[in-house]
Amino acid sequence: MSTDHLLKVDGLSVRFGVMQAVRRVDLHIDRRSAVALVGHNGAGKSTTLTAIADALPPNARRDGQLRWSAADAAGSRRQWAGPAGLVPETGKVFRLLTVDENLTVGMRGTRDGALTRADVYELFPRLAERRQSLAGNLSGGEQQMLAISMALLASPRLLLLDEPTLGLSVPVIEGLCEDLHRLRRELGLTLLLAEAGSAWIHHLAERAYLMDRGCVSGDAIDLSIVDRAALEQRLAEGGIARATQS
Repeated sequence: MSTDHLLKVDGLSVRFGVMQAVRRVDLHIDRRSAVALVGHNGAGKSTTLTAIADALPPNARRDGQLRWSAADAAGSRRQWAGPAGLVPETGKVFRLLTVDENLTVGMRGTRDGALTRADVYELFPRLAERRQSLAGNLSGGEQQMLAISMALLASPRLLLLDEPTLGLSVPVIEGLCEDLHRLRRELGLTLLLAEAGSAWIHHLAERAYLMDRGCVSGDAIDLSIVDRAALEQRLAEGGIARATQS
């Protein structure tokens, strides 16, 4: 593996009973980069992120390899364990707990040298102001901020975000993009995110893989040379495999 690579995914497949959700997905994620999985609902994006986070339910069967860089895999006891933190699409926070109590939950099982609650409040002063508020009373943007903070408490090298812009207003999404850029800069984070559309991809990521029916085909798209219209066209055609044949 290249010294710039954080994670290489080889032939990841996930099956739930007779249903094949993900089929031999190959990805590579460089350190401090931001990479997107883009595809319509049901494409397999969430399952891919959940598999990388080692958070699949017990009835899931998975195959393939996750090859973390040697430094980042150190101390990992399980084949699928790695330095990743997941912010799911739904159920991000405990709505009947306060902000402070949610962070206490997020701190369970953290390793030495992990971020502290004080670090989180310094990164997100708005959460410090709302620390005694119930998470269910926060705005959508504040809940997303809290969910990211809970994942950050484990000091992951790779932050996985499932549909981070879903249901948020444009100003809130703009603020989220700024926050993620700042976290990458200040914490050296690497991002892998899933989005169903292309509207915010160029603001969130540098490269994108297109997913269709559980598959990713070909290399990642360099978003510095592919604009939104071209990306939308590839999505309409059903993914990289068909787009590159045109």
